Amino acid sequence: MDAGSAARHGPFRVHLLRRSDGRPLVQLGIGVAKRRVARATARNRLKRHVRESARTHSAQLQGLDLVVFVVDQGAQTLTPDELRSTLQRLWEKGLKSLTRDPRQSPGRSP
Repeated sequence: MDAGSAARHGPFRVHLLRRSDGRPLVQLGIGVAKRRVARATARNRLKRHVRESARTHSAQLQGLDLVVFVVDQGAQTLTPDELRSTLQRLWEKGLKSLTRDPRQSPGRSP
């Protein structure tokens, strides 16, 4: 693996790494701490939504390793539609940060 980046949107943070072996698979890791989401049913619901979102966006995420963390307790209160839109925006932000030139900082113009 060579280039990587991270992005945060809403209660989620994603770390993306480009695969160096050239395989088009998407590998996904999901971390939901019991401290953030106490009930197992809520943790499993969040994991299901993350997996489903990664599956539906797999064409855009091809060749990446992803690790998604729930970093805010507010994730368990999101409706399914809010989860879908939040995760879609997370993938967009993550892909944008992955393609950004690492020599440019976000606040600096060329």
